[in-house]
Amino acid sequence: MFLRQHWIDSRLAYGPSLGIKKLKLLGNIVDQVWLPDLYFVNDLSDKTTCGDFMFEITQEGIITHSCRCLNVWFCF
Repeated sequence: MFLRQHWIDSRLAYGPSLGIKKLKLLGNIVDQVWLPDLYFVNDLSDKTTCGDFMFEITQEGIITHSCRCLNVWFCF
């Protein structure tokens, strides 16, 4: 499953002073940024495992996090 999340964190807004519209974060830096906790009701695995990911921050502090997730689902 591909998962994409958007949220605003004003603490990470850097304004137009850098001249860069979007920052792309890689590696260990992403571990230092807050991520929302997700809960899937019919997920049988203990934790959602995200593989490849993309992490962007805009000048206004809008964060986009996309990842490829591996889950085991229970079907009703």
